[in-house]
Amino acid sequence: MSDNLGRDVFARTIFGARPHRRIAVGGMRGSCPGVLIGIIAGYSRSFTTSSCGSWTA
Repeated sequence: MSDNLGRDVFARTIFGARPHRRIAVGGMRGSCPGVLIGIIAGYSRSFTTSSCGSWTA
């Protein structure tokens, strides 16, 4: 599909989305450790009390 000037719309969309994909991948990389720690903390009570309990005490 092309616009009125004959330019490929799909290629222009993919090219324009490059910065947004980099931001999204960076956000996913940054949130993965936090999600992993949250899953471990929710599953294991001893991990929660030993790691998070020392921050509040």
